[in-house]
Amino acid sequence: MCRVPTLSERLAERGMPGVRAQLEHPTVAGIARGDLDPEVFRSWLEQDYLFLLDYVRVFARLAWQAPDQHLGELVDLAHSTWHDELALHRRLAAEFDADLIGAVKGPACTAYTRFVLEAARDYGRGLAALLPCMWGYSTLGRLLAEHPPEEARYARWVATYADPAFAALAARCAAMLDDAHHQGRLDEPVAVAAFDEGMRQELAFWDVPGTESDEGSPAGGTTAGVSEEREVERARGLAARAGRGSPAETRSVFVGPSDEGSPAGGTTAGVSEERE
Repeated sequence: MCRVPTLSERLAERGMPGVRAQLEHPTVAGIARGDLDPEVFRSWLEQDYLFLLDYVRVFARLAWQAPDQHLGELVDLAHSTWHDELALHRRLAAEFDADLIGAVKGPACTAYTRFVLEAARDYGRGLAALLPCMWGYSTLGRLLAEHPPEEARYARWVATYADPAFAALAARCAAMLDDAHHQGRLDEPVAVAAFDEGMRQELAFWDVPGTESDEGSPAGGTTAGVSEEREVERARGLAARAGRGSPAETRSVFVGPSDEGSPAGGTTAGVSEERE
């Protein structure tokens, strides 16, 4: 008797064309060859750092809604993102002279973080929305590691996502999604729609602000506009921070029933996002 594929397995099969499209993207192809202009990677690194800060918030929002058996797993995923993945970005930032503090979100980062934070208002839909990042990067890393770049910094980045430990984290996300489906907390059409949108956002995220790929044309080895764009973004970020004062103005993002208009008790504090 043939085993019926799980929902996460069906989504993974559905997502493979999207992964292949990412492999062909000029930014990813440059990482694979090891000759991506450092200015391009620097700009991407800054954007991904900002994205991952909100990704931690997504895990926190989902943890609030999770059944008891998955609460610890989502806390672990938030911990791993903060202490491992973001730590890699901080180390690479020193090597690429990236400005993680002064960076501001570009259009792709803004759109993607808005999507995953909104999707995480619903437990099942949120799990489907984050799968393209967890499963997608694990798959991308594994494929890139078959022929790793000679450039040491890019090879280290590839190795992080090709690591079996990262694949195990992605598998835990997939298992939680399947459990949500079995428990009636996620309909397949909703999951497919959220997954497809997440895959679209993943591909768009490689269009690094200020590069030719961001303008829809192939990004070759030249990135003349990146430095100027980074300086403009940095100035905007500093001006925005000066205008808000200190501490930065935030708004509470409730992760439970209070988000839907119910009275907010003391159980949903602590998750906040920067106001756009």
